[in-house]
Amino acid sequence: MQGIDLKYKANYYSILLLGFILPLFKEIIPVCILFFIITSFINNRWKEIRLTNYKKSILWLTPIFFVSLISIAYSENKGIGGMNLETKLSLLAFPITFQFSKLDFKKTIAPVLKSFTEGVLVASILVLIHAFSQYYYSADTTNLVYSKLSIFSHASYFSMYLCFGLSILYYYAFSPSKSFYLKPLISFLLIVFFTTIIVLLSSKSGWIILLLIHFSALLYWIIKHKNFVKGGISLIAVILGTFLFYTFSPTMKTRINDLFYNVPDEIESNSFSSTQSRIFIWEISLDLIKEKPLFGYGSGDSKLALTKQYKNHNLGFLLDKQFNAHNQYLQSTLDAGLIGGITLLLLLFVPLIMCFKNKQVLYGIFIGILALNFFSEAMLETQSGVIFYAFFNTLFFSVLLQQKSRNSVISSNHLS
Repeated sequence: MQGIDLKYKANYYSILLLGFILPLFKEIIPVCILFFIITSFINNRWKEIRLTNYKKSILWLTPIFFVSLISIAYSENKGIGGMNLETKLSLLAFPITFQFSKLDFKKTIAPVLKSFTEGVLVASILVLIHAFSQYYYSADTTNLVYSKLSIFSHASYFSMYLCFGLSILYYYAFSPSKSFYLKPLISFLLIVFFTTIIVLLSSKSGWIILLLIHFSALLYWIIKHKNFVKGGISLIAVILGTFLFYTFSPTMKTRINDLFYNVPDEIESNSFSSTQSRIFIWEISLDLIKEKPLFGYGSGDSKLALTKQYKNHNLGFLLDKQFNAHNQYLQSTLDAGLIGGITLLLLLFVPLIMCFKNKQVLYGIFIGILALNFFSEAMLETQSGVIFYAFFNTLFFSVLLQQKSRNSVISSNHLS
């Protein structure tokens, strides 16, 4: 019995460690994943394996991986396709690992989310220490914002982690749990701190999601407590704070105004903004999709097709950076045609519908955060995005299926 307990504990702490490390050190994340996989397979009585229906259903999350695998078959550049598939390996590894692990994911999810929030907090503190140390020696304020601030991952990805961490804090502030309880003052201070870091990161998608989270949380609080005075004051404070920051922050003003600039008809130089760059990429991607709409270009050739068009359009900056589609919906469709694009949409919206039916609010918020970020970044093409998606999506989906399975058993017992 003691041996079984040790196996379970090793598996339990390995998933907590993975949740904590995710927003921090990319270099050791693969090691943590391997540790989680090993402990998950050890935490099993192999002779007694009987997979329940809900655990078999976890494999519903794997089609994105297999669509990418198939698309390599008709790709001429199988080297690039193979590297892309290696990046997406967690889309297969996590569902299989979760399928065999004996962890009770319904009891484990709150500690994992707490561990992830703690990891985001540590990462935020470390990036601030690094930023202020750089500022101390250089007196350059750019060290405090955007890419120079985000030392662990791209600013867009770190903003996504923080937005999810912020959502977790709000969720457990409204629905306290023994496994995730913080005093109201600590929750408030963390919400303010996370908000500050997101603002400094200067990710436009991060700012949009940040405002949506705050407004949604405040509206929920107003409706739940019917305290329209305090709630109204809080909403006004958020709006006023946003306006003042926009007015007095050159970085924010420039990046927000950038959203409304028109893309020039002719490119005289490489002086266009990040938003204009994305618009060029999206237009090129759409033109390419029209040429091969059904099956796409293959996971290896889509990148070559894009770079060829960058060269044809004299987009030197995009050519040098070898940018992908910077939109996951377009990237999946470029790789595997409408089959790839529709598969991605189904794997977002089917779980989202299940969330509403089963009142899995935080899972729905997680999907919403991802769906919005997918518009500006091809997040499943990078380690920082695909592991975050694969890990938490599998965890949430496992809990959702586990809950549905138990509800079905209870219902059948009542009927009998």
